[in-house]
Amino acid sequence: MNSTTNTQLKPWLGYLFVAYALFCLGLSFGLEQWWPSQVASPTVDVTVKQTLPTTEIPVDIKQMKQDFFNLLLPSIIVENQKIDKQRQHLLTLQRQHQAKTTSGELTPQQQALLHTLAIQYRVPSSMDDQAVLSELLLRIDQVPASMVLAQAAVESAWGRSRFAKQANNYFGQWCFTKGCGLVPKRRNTGATHEVARFDSLNQAVAAYLRNINSHSAYADVRSRRENNRRQQQPLNSLDMVGGLQKYSARGEKYIEELRSVIEFNQLRSFDQEVKL
Repeated sequence: MNSTTNTQLKPWLGYLFVAYALFCLGLSFGLEQWWPSQVASPTVDVTVKQTLPTTEIPVDIKQMKQDFFNLLLPSIIVENQKIDKQRQHLLTLQRQHQAKTTSGELTPQQQALLHTLAIQYRVPSSMDDQAVLSELLLRIDQVPASMVLAQAAVESAWGRSRFAKQANNYFGQWCFTKGCGLVPKRRNTGATHEVARFDSLNQAVAAYLRNINSHSAYADVRSRRENNRRQQQPLNSLDMVGGLQKYSARGEKYIEELRSVIEFNQLRSFDQEVKL
């Protein structure tokens, strides 16, 4: 190709380059306007999912425990005061019997009272009046509020268990008559016990105190308490819970947990309110 031909093509090549550049620019602008609208939707969805509120409600542990104490403590105080009233009456009878102000014999009314209490607290009927009095004084005595609160907390998961909410049962107490309570979901095959139902919290606390004060399994608890009395010391829940080996199949680990709950939550400060 000669030089004349090259000279004639140069203007046309310039036009082609300009047209191509304009085409690319337009294509780029069109893609920029179209593409974001296609990819924006997944980005928005992800953001929405991340900001959805959680269904879990955080628990204020400190407030939960305070509510638990406020709920149980009035019943503990009332039921312990009832026990103390019985105890003071028995101490009066004992002093009268020892002084032989009535020829060493109790009146028929006093003997009837002893007989009734002996049945309630599982005292053998073969004992004489003095022995019955001594045994009843070993059993009819207060249980420190700190011990009651600790067991209630452990047995009911601080009042959150099904048995606490539906049956006022904060202590895991059983009953053995069909329909007397709630059937445990994990009850062994062939077992017939139920978790007892109580009409009120006072009734539940009273039943727990009677259990601790009368059942042969907790004789060591009562012995430790009597030792405090002989030494004229305040009742010591940290020592008394050491006699609860048979309350739970966990044995010593259960006792360790109770002591930990008492100490960590400073529960012995509540004992003063019961005036032991």
